[in-house]
Amino acid sequence: MEKPFLSIVMLTYGHEKFIQQSIEGVFQQKTNFIVELIIANDNSPDETDDIVKSVISNAPSNIQINYKRHSTNLGMMRNFIWALKEAKGKYVAICEGDDYWIDSLKLQKQVDFLEANADFAVHCHNFKTQNGSIVRAESHFDTLNPATEMTISDLSKNNIIPTLTAVFRNQELSFPDWTLQSPLGDIILFLQVVKNGKIKYLNEKMAVYRQNVGVWSGKKMDQQKMIYLFENLADEYKDLPQVRQNLLSNKNRHVKALLKEMKISKILVNHYFKKLSFTEKAKLIAQKII
Repeated sequence: MEKPFLSIVMLTYGHEKFIQQSIEGVFQQKTNFIVELIIANDNSPDETDDIVKSVISNAPSNIQINYKRHSTNLGMMRNFIWALKEAKGKYVAICEGDDYWIDSLKLQKQVDFLEANADFAVHCHNFKTQNGSIVRAESHFDTLNPATEMTISDLSKNNIIPTLTAVFRNQELSFPDWTLQSPLGDIILFLQVVKNGKIKYLNEKMAVYRQNVGVWSGKKMDQQKMIYLFENLADEYKDLPQVRQNLLSNKNRHVKALLKEMKISKILVNHYFKKLSFTEKAKLIAQKII
């Protein structure tokens, strides 16, 4: 069997309503290279398994299928790490089982750019959003300037890589034990990838992101887990002072959000509050009183 040039990581759990469209978005891709589709089913209790098996039975000849339904639920991060380690291609793309691609030349455009520009590690693009049956053209990436060359410093300020749109160079990745408790995997992945190159953004909407069906759907963001994430990331990037500072700023943003959810009596004795500057403490208390 010919080695794939690009691997697609598709995580799925509870996606019986969406997984067929996700896979078919991959099958419609027109490429001059072999594609590997890795579908990592985290022991989904619904009909996802039956639907996946039915759809992949009609895979195009240029797409190799690696489908795994885990016998137990691994959890998001372990499933993500397993799938990434399976990737054999020179490049890797990600499309979760509730999102889908709508441009048949998406992968070819992205690979062509990366092949011609060795100093870039990631290529990403804009997307549409879908809530229920309504698809909207607007996204919060509309204001991003495609002419801007972005780096790890930009990524450490804001996660500017929409996961469902990314194609990146495959490389050896590290996931320390603390990452297994992380609420997010994409920022951990992309910070490693862009340590070795720049980020290219294309303002073309070649994918659709489903709202209210993913990790945070129907949930209030767990600020404590986000603090944990950025605190650990900051420790990982001590060798890059500006990146570390940006990650700590993200941590502090979630600290303030956490404190705002508390009563004043609990805020005053909280260990995070004690580490804030006098100005930050005064502003937070004033907001609670007002």
